[in-house]
Parts: sequence; C-alpha cells; structure tokens
Amino acid sequence: MELALLAKDELGAGFGVISFIAVFRSAFDIPLPVLQRAQAWEGFGGGGVHLSDEEFSTVLSPWIARP
Repeated sequence: MELALLAKDELGAGFGVISFIAVFRSAFDIPLPVLQRAQAWEGFGGGGVHLSDEEFSTVLSPWIARP
C-alpha cells in the first residue's frame, strides 16, 4: 500500500486505475485479474465496492513481497 500511496502522491490526479494497472503489471508482473480486484481500493475513490487499505495490501502482497 505504501508504494501505491507514494505513486498517488507523486502523480497526483494522474494516478488512477489505468496508470495503477499499467505500472504495477509492468513492475511486478501481477496478473491482470488480481489488479482488476485491487482497483476497488478505496484510495482510488471510485464508486461501488471498496477494498480497505489492508485488503488492498493483502491482494497485492504475494507479488510485491516476493524476493
């Protein structure tokens, strides 16, 4: 989650769902279905169901935390 918040701070309004998916897929080779699930993070401010910060981290941690 810290990485997503850093990107959001650096990119400001330019950090949205599309840039998140593109950057995290490229950097960490996270499967698209996982990123589609993560895009429900409350940090994006979209409508519908939201993932909490903790849920967001849990969804992405297998790819970001690997050695």
